[in-house]
Amino acid sequence: MNLLKRFRRNTEVLADCGHMTAKEGDVEIFGEIHHISYKGEDAPPYCLDCYAKTAIRCAWCGGTIVPDGPITLYSPGKVL
Repeated sequence: MNLLKRFRRNTEVLADCGHMTAKEGDVEIFGEIHHISYKGEDAPPYCLDCYAKTAIRCAWCGGTIVPDGPITLYSPGKVL
């Protein structure tokens, strides 16, 4: 077995979403690279793939909204 594969397998844990995942890694969301780290948690809530798949675009500013990320409840001053 390849040493790199063996190292990866030893660092993977079962996430609450039901998938095996690394506790730290980079994911691409809407063309941007996001670094995700679950170092302090026994079982992360999402695997890296599910984390990236559940991200959405903000309809107001176009930014990225990720799971457990901060949001604002701002609306325009005048609605037509």
